[in-house]
Amino acid sequence: MMTFKNLRYGLSSSVVLAASLFSVLSYAATDSIGLTVITTVEMGTCTATLVNDSDQDISVVDFGDVYISEINAETKIKTFKLQFKDCAGIPGKKAKIKLTTRALCEGNSNNGPGFANASTATAKAAAVAVEVWSTSTPGKNGAKQFSCVTPATEEVSIANATGSNVVDYPMSAVLVVAKDKTVTNVTAGDFTAPATFTVTYN
Repeated sequence: MMTFKNLRYGLSSSVVLAASLFSVLSYAATDSIGLTVITTVEMGTCTATLVNDSDQDISVVDFGDVYISEINAETKIKTFKLQFKDCAGIPGKKAKIKLTTRALCEGNSNNGPGFANASTATAKAAAVAVEVWSTSTPGKNGAKQFSCVTPATEEVSIANATGSNVVDYPMSAVLVVAKDKTVTNVTAGDFTAPATFTVTYN
């Protein structure tokens, strides 16, 4: 921050008094001083990375092999997190997170909160969807679901994500029987649900 002070030029009070007593005309000197201000205006910066529980960068949440019984019981869960670091110049020190599908939502009318299977494999899993939640335990501890059909924005404070400090936003994904389906409709096969996280700062 730059602070400017007014610079005043003129005769001292004693000189002005003497001049008035002797009726001598005096003129205040005027100096012209140039000022050039140079700076670089930068946008706020922050780094957001998707990582696993070991803080390794990932682009895919990999469930590995899954049994239909685990899908029906909703016990096949993978935890991961968005990690924020090197944040500076963000006025409100907040990040807003939104997850949007790049394919379809679950349900016969593409109208469910879960993300549907978009696999193009010949043998792909049927009647399966994945839900994404805002905590490490799906549906519990105040968790909010990242809905496929009505994407909502979740907010996180990144005030402490400066220097070597990081701020983790924990999340989880769970495989479930898709909306409008039952476990009897579930078949084995490949499952892929592409989606994109959008992070904005304010």
